[in-house]
Amino acid sequence: MEEPPTHRTLRANAREALRARTLPIRRADRMWGGRGDGAECSLCHAPVKPDELEFELEYILADGLAKHHVHVHCFTAWERERDNVLAQDGLHQSA
Repeated sequence: MEEPPTHRTLRANAREALRARTLPIRRADRMWGGRGDGAECSLCHAPVKPDELEFELEYILADGLAKHHVHVHCFTAWERERDNVLAQDGLHQSA
């Protein structure tokens, strides 16, 4: 059985994805939480299993919707690194 990624690894992956803009730098427009349904996590790429909690993040874009499913611990890493990237770049998150 494969071991889950460490928090340090998740944060490094999140930082890289945010810099590359493969994950959004802004907060989601809508967010839901609940049991996983097998969707691939946008950060660690492992499925979010039914016995795990997930967040579904929705972003309203000019050309439609973008959705991301993430494990709770992956969301935490993404959120922390998003805040760090914004602070390092001298940017502020609008509410």
